Amino acid sequence: AQRVVEAAARQAVEALGLGTCGTHTELKLQRGRRVCLLETAARLAGALVPREVEVSYGVDLVGELTKALLGQPVRLPDRMLTRGVGRAAATVALIATDAHGNPWRRLPTLRTAAVDWSRLVSPGSTVEVVASMSSPDGAPMPRYDAAAGVLNFAGLAFLEADDPATLVRDTHA
Repeated sequence: AQRVVEAAARQAVEALGLGTCGTHTELKLQRGRRVCLLETAARLAGALVPREVEVSYGVDLVGELTKALLGQPVRLPDRMLTRGVGRAAATVALIATDAHGNPWRRLPTLRTAAVDWSRLVSPGSTVEVVASMSSPDGAPMPRYDAAAGVLNFAGLAFLEADDPATLVRDTHA
């Protein structure tokens, strides 16, 4: 299934005739391994995806793109990587819902500095609230609205864990 997605992503990027640039392609894998193209553009993925790729797969997308633009040799894999070489990583949106997506009834003031993240995640996992992508402590927590998209975010946290299963468990915590 991953190779089906990879082939569709390559086809979408090649159809645009993109040369030396970062690309971001979103697809949905449907029944029967059919692929639905959602978006493809000449940009790297948003949020902290390039950092996730570097932590998990050891590929510095920003650094390699910079080298390519400067005409220097790059070291990128020929195919989509399917196994990580480092820790597992994810960007977690801080939103006013529980782990099942149920909106909170009370909206507390955002106080990420007061959270003992180590009590929420597995031993060895780390959580870093990204200040440049988050509201300051003391700001009101935004009320969750299914139609509001990123306006629901009080911020973003970068989570690292020893393996993918632990990462998934910790993201829900």
